Amino acid sequence: MREATIYNMLDRQKLDVHFPDGGKWVRSWLKEELGIKSDWRRDPNTGLVWWQITKTKQEALTVALQRRYAGVWLVRQYSEKVICTAACQAAKRDECTCSCAGEFHRGGGDWQYVTDQFMVNNEVKQVVRYYKGAL
Repeated sequence: MREATIYNMLDRQKLDVHFPDGGKWVRSWLKEELGIKSDWRRDPNTGLVWWQITKTKQEALTVALQRRYAGVWLVRQYSEKVICTAACQAAKRDECTCSCAGEFHRGGGDWQYVTDQFMVNNEVKQVVRYYKGAL
């Protein structure tokens, strides 16, 4: 089986998603699975087709791709300057772009309270995650 790839880049408004066996069926699959319409672009250097999907659908997309493929590569960019908030601590998997790179989501880790609204985590990593498929 093949693997899908999701890129979540800080300088882009949408996710770039590559379906290894993609074709005309992808548009209807996205509508059925996520309830969205999506556009695509062809990389001029590689010829690969990348579907552009709203970032708010990242978690649902990852789970749907896990059901379809052997696995999903998620490549995330994190800013070392983004301060983690309570929303980050409550996040599932990779829902934000905070400086902890998702390492301490769901309240894990060694947090230092700066104010009632912001927390700083001194460990900063860049993460590429692999989620095994066939859920």
